[in-house]
Amino acid sequence: MMEYLRRPANDKERAGRASIVESIENYVQLGRAGLPEEVANMVAFLAGDAADYMCGQTIDVAGGIYMN
Repeated sequence: MMEYLRRPANDKERAGRASIVESIENYVQLGRAGLPEEVANMVAFLAGDAADYMCGQTIDVAGGIYMN
């Protein structure tokens, strides 16, 4: 979704979306939006042999933001 917000169709949308992106990034503890590659890294770990003994875990890949 963040990539959609960063690629506005025109100047009017650019101004509106920039404020949305900024407010979201200010809410995240790391101060930026996550990248698709960061989520993919966790998926690759969980699909690999290194996670063979894991079960019943919740793993947040959210930069420190938590949903209520």
